[in-house]
Amino acid sequence: MPKRKISMNAAERERYDDHQTIRVIRGNIRKFQKDGKVVPSFLFDQLKELRYKLKFPGVYRRALSQGKEPWL
Repeated sequence: MPKRKISMNAAERERYDDHQTIRVIRGNIRKFQKDGKVVPSFLFDQLKELRYKLKFPGVYRRALSQGKEPWL
C-alpha cells in the first residue's frame, strides 16, 4: 500500500527538514565516534543551532536579524 502524502505548509515543511537535518548530523557524530576519530566542532555547533531554532523560532529569527548567535 503506498504511503499517503500529507500536505504541509512552508513552516511545517521547514520544521520537518530541520528535524531530518538533526538526525543526519547526529548520525555523522556517531560515525566519527564509532571510528575513534575526533568529531569536528562545527557539527556540534550546527546541532546546537538547529535545536535552538526549533525550540525558540521567534528568538532565533530576531537574533539572526541582529547578527547575534545566542546558541553558541
